[in-house]
Amino acid sequence: MKTRTQKQLPLLVFFLVAILTTSVDAQTNEQPNIGFSAAKGAYAESADHEMGFQIGIRMHQLFTYSQPLGNTSGPVTTSILTRRARLLLRGHMLGNKMGYFIQLGMDKGTTSLMNAEYRWKPDKYTQISFGQFLLPLGREEQTASKVLQMIDRSNMSRFFWLGWDMGINLKRTFRFSDEFALKTAVALTHGEGRNVRTASGGWAYLARIDLLPMGLFHGNGDYSESDLYREPTPKVSFGAGYYFNKDAYTMMGNNAWDGLDDNFNTIYLDFTFKYLGASLIGEYISRNVDNEILTLSADNLLYSAITSGDGLNIQGGKFITETLEPTFRLSFLNPADAPRIAKNAFTYQTVYSLGLNNFFLGHTLKLQSEIGYVTETYADTGDANYFQFLIQFGISF
Repeated sequence: MKTRTQKQLPLLVFFLVAILTTSVDAQTNEQPNIGFSAAKGAYAESADHEMGFQIGIRMHQLFTYSQPLGNTSGPVTTSILTRRARLLLRGHMLGNKMGYFIQLGMDKGTTSLMNAEYRWKPDKYTQISFGQFLLPLGREEQTASKVLQMIDRSNMSRFFWLGWDMGINLKRTFRFSDEFALKTAVALTHGEGRNVRTASGGWAYLARIDLLPMGLFHGNGDYSESDLYREPTPKVSFGAGYYFNKDAYTMMGNNAWDGLDDNFNTIYLDFTFKYLGASLIGEYISRNVDNEILTLSADNLLYSAITSGDGLNIQGGKFITETLEPTFRLSFLNPADAPRIAKNAFTYQTVYSLGLNNFFLGHTLKLQSEIGYVTETYADTGDANYFQFLIQFGISF
């Protein structure tokens, strides 16, 4: 059954388009530019380019087959679901200096607000965002789901996922020459996740730097995983980030945090390389929670929702035709033992994956498939092994 919000959403979008189109037309007596494209979605812009907006969607339909192997107990499982259903609204005014971005998620039975941010761009190399935004930390976490090389982010990235938060962030690109550039980001946020109205916790602080010794990538390709542009010269980016959350109280991202006024910090190290249709990406994450406060679960076991640990992800691909790209991934995850044992969860996980991407229209329209082998180590039952097959069709603009 649809919620009231879901029923009202199409009407809301209709009135938004009508109002914004009227506003665009009111800026000038000249005819506004209205159209649709794979790059922009539906868009309208005043003739003088002072004001405009875009509406886009993202839909991913996913089929999954999972089978236990060897002595691993459990049933064979299959599922088919809408992995993502997003509505994206972008706009600008005052030329391109002032912008906004709103993203709504509708794939979990309800409508959730993800991005709700203003973006001020005093020049083409500087952006100041304030509102609710995705934290600019890990490379894979920052990469939009539209432009992922594999069907989903790695298990490592999802385990350490921080997600969206309220605050302000500054991004600045320094281009010293055609062969050398530097990207920086700093942010101050509430540290409690998406749209938390009240919380007695402290603040969160982050900083990130990207070194590009061979110049900028085409089309912001350092945060778009497959080498669709077939970089004619080698391009590489080395990144590092640090995140500190003081007195975390309620939640971070999608992870419930039942601790009371605890501190945790996370370190990110990553790189990406592209050349002539080949790409290689690596990322290491390490998180430390000062006091992993254990909470009482339903089965009288104690565990912490946010856990210390580290992980490594390596993946890559190479175009063999204009549209086909074989891919691979190796992902290792090593959470802290004590809280995971108490939760009856794995204490070590390794994922090996092989995939094939078919790009019908770049990342706008694509079909992705993967086979995977997953091994997990448990304190009481030893190793568990699984075979996985996944196939996903996506449309995004």
